Amino acid sequence: MKPFLLFILSFFYFGAFAQIPNAGFESWNFFEADTMPDEWFISAFGAADTHESFSGEHAIVLWNWYYFVEGFAYTSANNTGLFSFPTGFIYDSGVPVSTRPVNLKGYYKYVYGNNDGNADSAVIAISLRKYNAELNIKDSVGYAELRLPPTDTYTAFTLPIHYYNELMPDTMVIALYSSVDGFCEIASDGNCLYFYVDDLTLETATGLLPVDDLFSANTYPVPANNILHISLENSKGISLQLYDAAGKLMATSFTTRQNEVLLNVSQLQSGIYFYSIENSDKESLSGRFVRQ
Repeated sequence: MKPFLLFILSFFYFGAFAQIPNAGFESWNFFEADTMPDEWFISAFGAADTHESFSGEHAIVLWNWYYFVEGFAYTSANNTGLFSFPTGFIYDSGVPVSTRPVNLKGYYKYVYGNNDGNADSAVIAISLRKYNAELNIKDSVGYAELRLPPTDTYTAFTLPIHYYNELMPDTMVIALYSSVDGFCEIASDGNCLYFYVDDLTLETATGLLPVDDLFSANTYPVPANNILHISLENSKGISLQLYDAAGKLMATSFTTRQNEVLLNVSQLQSGIYFYSIENSDKESLSGRFVRQ
């Protein structure tokens, strides 16, 4: 029989924000043959400055051009770089970062215009990497992607970031795409699927609740082998994501009972797991537990 595994169940609260260069797209300059937002690279014909902003004077808009080509934009310290759609862009573009954010947030609207009558989504993604001097490569640290549905008014979004390891990243790429697989009718003017983005932020975990406060949250048992009970002030409209120690998203089975979440952990292997909870009021809570 192994000795009892002693650990502290930690709840992170979100609130500190790491800086994204030109996150509100307020600064634009002429670079080579195009006008670009500072510290971003955009497609030549599928992205531009717009005054249809959520706040301030400017935002960015992307669209499908020449009937089917996706517009894109991504962070780039020198307004240059290579690009790959839809995922896995591991190139030399990007901007410096020195934190492990938990969420990418911002505001968007997505106006169809014309997509041959079919549904489509805008896409926002984030890639975090760290330079490996020994191998002269950039190791993947974290990645996340979110597909955003149409909305005619600016709407808030939250993209939780998934981590593969415990490395501290030194490079970040945030990428925006106007479409997954959209196509304009030939009879149209060739442009469609307009994706507006403004006021991006990176949200970080800023601290831990005191140990005494952990027990007032009434999370039990310790360790958890069957059902983990998490008491909340508001369990209305709960969504829950569960990750293993390597940052892999795990299948979850949970129910709510009054103001309590009951998470079934019986099928999990022994180890440390992390979870993130959000309710319908967009209140977030994150923590970890041990499956013995």
